[in-house]
Amino acid sequence: MQAGEALGLILKLLPLKVPREVFLPVEETLGMVTSRDIVSPEDLPAFARSTVDGYAVRAADTFGASEAAPAYVNLSGEIFMGEKPGFVLMKGSACKMPTGGMLPDGADAVVMFEHVQPVDKTMIEVLRPAAPGENVIQAGEDVKKGATVIAGGHRLRPQDIGACAGIGITEVHVYERPAVSIISTGDEIMPAGSSLEAGQVRDINSCVLSGMISEAGCLPRKKGIFRDEYDMIRAVVESSMGDSDVILLTGGTSVGIKDMIARVIDDIGNPGVVFHGVSLKPGKPMIGGIVEGIPVFGLPGHPAAVGVCFDVFVRPVLKVLTGCRDKLVAYRTTPVKARLSKNVASAQGREEHVRVSIEEKEDGLWAIPVLGKSGLITTLVKADGTFVIPINKNGIETGEVVDVRLF
Repeated sequence: MQAGEALGLILKLLPLKVPREVFLPVEETLGMVTSRDIVSPEDLPAFARSTVDGYAVRAADTFGASEAAPAYVNLSGEIFMGEKPGFVLMKGSACKMPTGGMLPDGADAVVMFEHVQPVDKTMIEVLRPAAPGENVIQAGEDVKKGATVIAGGHRLRPQDIGACAGIGITEVHVYERPAVSIISTGDEIMPAGSSLEAGQVRDINSCVLSGMISEAGCLPRKKGIFRDEYDMIRAVVESSMGDSDVILLTGGTSVGIKDMIARVIDDIGNPGVVFHGVSLKPGKPMIGGIVEGIPVFGLPGHPAAVGVCFDVFVRPVLKVLTGCRDKLVAYRTTPVKARLSKNVASAQGREEHVRVSIEEKEDGLWAIPVLGKSGLITTLVKADGTFVIPINKNGIETGEVVDVRLF
């Protein structure tokens, strides 16, 4: 049986049930899946603020400015972080301000320090014009009150948690993490801290699986190591059905006298074994079954095969059970290749990391640039990853293949 066909059978027979909803502090929800849309209770930012260190100005006062013919404006004070300006910026005036500072009423742009030349303590020269809104994030530009910031069915990442904090949301509704039991079988398997005798091996698989289960947003439950005895294995599987949403067994899946996992699955409940053996290398002796609504997988004993079979069969099932509806849910350490959907320019002399979302089309993966000012948290929430424009390039053209590092 082909691997895709085998997985399809499991997913088809998987009972459709909504995971239990819990309400938790947002900092405890990393890797969990939102059960409801997260809606902003306020505008973000609540005020117009600067994206650079410089001088707040009325843009009209700088029109036509150049190094040969600068615009002269009077200094009318300085704004500090966390401070609400107590004045209105008058025509022909400027005030010094930091990145993130609140613009005073009357100002509609910020000129960077690099484009200003002090004349004295009361006046500056502006060496280039500023457009209205330049170097400014307007009130509500990042998030509008009532807007959906994070959709239901989304697996929460660190930047999503930061977005919640930015709009004052400290608790969120999420689905409870599914519990996955790990049962190691084999007369030769010993705990990782054991001294080995001839013919014995340490239990690697339960440690690998525990990490992969946690990475998939679920709770691993290590049940221990059990001898190749039918009654013993059946008993631990039946007991695990009381506290688990998925059960994984390692070892005992190939043809042999002591290999009885398939029989255990069939004997406990219906429908039992769905497939036994797949066209997959490594992982050919893989077993998949469902017992009274609970997926039960018999994974091969070889650690390399365990990782492959988990990714091919178990991870998609866990995605369904967590309630996740994201198009990309795997945590990846290696980049994926995608074609760029539009030209992205860059200034030579710096390595630029561009945020993108990934869209799967008939002809492959496409990287869609998520453009916006650096201070906007929503660009992180909307992005699936980043690609790099090298220091010596002026940009990347539409259709070029880029390496996207997924978040």
